[in-house]
Amino acid sequence: MADVGMFPYGNAHETKVNDSWTFSCQHGPTECQYNMIEACAQSAIPTKLAQFNFIECVETNDHTSTDYDAVTDKCGGVAGATSD
Repeated sequence: MADVGMFPYGNAHETKVNDSWTFSCQHGPTECQYNMIEACAQSAIPTKLAQFNFIECVETNDHTSTDYDAVTDKCGGVAGATSD
């Protein structure tokens, strides 16, 4: 049995500017936005399987759309989560 962790980060770099952080991602700002969506979803979706399903869905759709709300809604449905 293995315990697998998912870390939506990739080849990103962070820089502290005053009291906030900026991020740059290997594939640009769209990748950074989806990484943040995935990280947030992991804290909001209660089960590991649903988290995996959400992230897998995002990774399947993130290269085709910058409509973050639509992808998040679609993948939330796939994961059994709602946007309420």
